Amino acid sequence: LCRAEGATVIREKAQADGVLLTSGTSNSFGMRYLHSEGFAWMESNDIYKRGGFVRYVRNDKGEIATTKIDAPTARYEVREIFERQPNVGISRTLVLERESGRELARGSSLSFDGGRLKWVFGAWGVGSCPSARDDPAAFNAWYHLAKNTLR
Repeated sequence: LCRAEGATVIREKAQADGVLLTSGTSNSFGMRYLHSEGFAWMESNDIYKRGGFVRYVRNDKGEIATTKIDAPTARYEVREIFERQPNVGISRTLVLERESGRELARGSSLSFDGGRLKWVFGAWGVGSCPSARDDPAAFNAWYHLAKNTLR
């Protein structure tokens, strides 16, 4: 599956101060886009109001302010998708130009849970690709895809 998903690819680069983050973790783990990926602001779905949107802004002190907005204004979207297949979890990240839907970049991370022998092998039957331990460059290319594409 790792070969089928392919390596992280950046087809086109652009500059953006902020993004629309479409992710189930926008208001938690997704805050890394503000804290460590270099974006000044981020828009996402409002977890408290279905169909609503919010904008998160990081100030000079590193504090995050949240403002409700009518609709996203970001030119670029970072879309994080998780797909469960038998014995495998696939985390895909796409960087898209919102108006055209054009894909600027894509990357994936796969986690294998050990399959039918997971109870025999325990942690030794679990694997992932790209692996932070076995291939840190490939892992970092996937993990920092938005920053590497838009900053």
